[in-house]
Amino acid sequence: NQYVTGLALCALANIGSTEMCMSLSREVEQLLVGPGSSSPYIQKKAALCALRIVKKVTELEDKFSARVGPLVEGACGANGAHAGTSGSHGVLLSALSLMDYLLK
Repeated sequence: NQYVTGLALCALANIGSTEMCMSLSREVEQLLVGPGSSSPYIQKKAALCALRIVKKVTELEDKFSARVGPLVEGACGANGAHAGTSGSHGVLLSALSLMDYLLK
């Protein structure tokens, strides 16, 4: 269920310790652009969770920086179309927030 997954991502982002974030970063990474990331709702929650994870554990910046590009491309839709045609504004905003933090 996508809502249970979203709740788990929110819980990890808000109350996850450094050790929890390190242990679960692989699953969050897979939810960003992996095969289980078909739902824009899950992608948005995973991007925001990744942002909070990177803020807590700076060693994981490289791990998530490789996933931001494909996430932005997927949120923009096919052939570089605007987000309103086939992408999701929420996913795009979340991915750009993550990208902004990683570039600072």
